[in-house]
Amino acid sequence: PIVGEINGEEVVYITTDDGVFCLSSEDGEIIWHYPTSASIDYTPAYDYEGDRLFVLDGGHLLCFNSQTGQRLWSIGLGAAEEGHITLSGNRLYFVATSKLFAFTFSGQLLWRTDRLGQGFWNQAPAVDDSGYIYVVALGYTNQYDYRIYKFDSTGQQIWMREGFYSEPYGPRMTPAIGPSGDVYFGLVSYGDQPSSLYSYHADGQLFWRKTESIGLASTSPAVNNSMIIYCAYDSFVRGLDTAGHLIWTHRARNRYSSPAITGNDRIVYGTSDGKFQILGSGGELIYEYDCGGVCLYSPAIGNDGIYIAGGRKVFKFAATGVALSEKNTEKDNTPQRCWPSLSRDLRHFRLEEEVRIFDVNGREVFAGKGNFPRGISRGIYFIRTDRQTKAIHKVIVVR
Repeated sequence: PIVGEINGEEVVYITTDDGVFCLSSEDGEIIWHYPTSASIDYTPAYDYEGDRLFVLDGGHLLCFNSQTGQRLWSIGLGAAEEGHITLSGNRLYFVATSKLFAFTFSGQLLWRTDRLGQGFWNQAPAVDDSGYIYVVALGYTNQYDYRIYKFDSTGQQIWMREGFYSEPYGPRMTPAIGPSGDVYFGLVSYGDQPSSLYSYHADGQLFWRKTESIGLASTSPAVNNSMIIYCAYDSFVRGLDTAGHLIWTHRARNRYSSPAITGNDRIVYGTSDGKFQILGSGGELIYEYDCGGVCLYSPAIGNDGIYIAGGRKVFKFAATGVALSEKNTEKDNTPQRCWPSLSRDLRHFRLEEEVRIFDVNGREVFAGKGNFPRGISRGIYFIRTDRQTKAIHKVIVVR
């Protein structure tokens, strides 16, 4: 899923095997649905200023009115696409037929590169604050490995670097750009060959390469000012500092989606056994929820909540990680939703863990779990949980 807005209210867009959906952030209701005959495998891209939504679908680039779902235009690409769309400025960037494409928001092709390698694996280009574009492709050797390219906004190649380290499955993720302009990506391998995590400076110099105990999965790293988060095949989430030093390791049971980092340094992701998890900045587990199905899609972080897809459902979690849940089952041909809205009748919500609720004066108004207390009037409250002796305070507005 991705987050957008309609008339100032947050909404959620998601592509499925039944087309494109726009869901209300308030209650998960379907605002509009554009059906397609085939599954859409790539994340949509949203233009806040122009109320447009862009989707790659079976070799076509589609543009919708993001408020109504009306299709504005469709452009054939001549072959199937290979990755997700990235918006930057007034440009659309994506990879198809092993080339990088640049389109305007009106559907005009600006430029495309020559073939960049042996292909891409569900990647999106990364664009830095200066408008430079980075893509990582499979190399030309019979062992694959990688090529990383840097282009300017006109399609001029700034530099290309390549590596051959016998990591035969190559790059299978979108690169991430750190605050200093460094670029991070990984190469995935299996068996006896190591996987590696790489960092390049903006001038094309290799900053570091890490192979020891990496175990990299086919997920994109998440980066903020102080840490790099990535997921591994050996059921680990690991945190590094920006110099590549291991800070912490979190052990769990299964594979992970690409992680995301919230504004308060919480790490959020889904797992292959259907769990949505939140870690603290030190790698400690803060919250877990069973979504009931494979949950390997990257979460989206909005102003009103955190959204993730799993098991033909879309879930919304409070951005603070409060364990509120409400389940709705829809028609067979529409995605189901589990929607912990904080702005509806809270008598229907359940607290899935032991909590203590305080009002703004510090007076305890509830302790326990189960059904949300019916006697609480509208206002601002603090919810406290105690896990591993660490107290977490959260704010909830009851309307």
